[in-house]
Amino acid sequence: MSENQKLESKHGNILKLHRPEVVNAKVYKIKSPFVKFKIYVTLSYVMEAGKKRLIEMFINSKDLTHAAEYIVLTRLISAIFRRANDPYFILEELRSAYDPNGGFFKNGKYVQSFYSEIADVIERFLKENNK
Repeated sequence: MSENQKLESKHGNILKLHRPEVVNAKVYKIKSPFVKFKIYVTLSYVMEAGKKRLIEMFINSKDLTHAAEYIVLTRLISAIFRRANDPYFILEELRSAYDPNGGFFKNGKYVQSFYSEIADVIERFLKENNK
């Protein structure tokens, strides 16, 4: 990472990745029983040391009843992507959230919440792009 891509925070040792004007992205479609309409998850990334590093996430849907929740979720996860050297820890945190109405099985795997599905998308990106 070049010096102009890093910014030192006020807290000392935490480095924040500077967002370039143009980034690449992949979009994943989720059809989930937890929400009424399909969800589109966009994962934006920059190239760093020959690997794709996630820098931000967006969630889009026709379902406006969850819009505020999507905004908060995407801002928090995007902030983690910009600051964490290893974003894998967020997968465990997202998967630890349970839906009080129960989960479902998808491709032989139990999915316990909408957040778990978001974790699956992030993990899929990381495995596909940083082998």
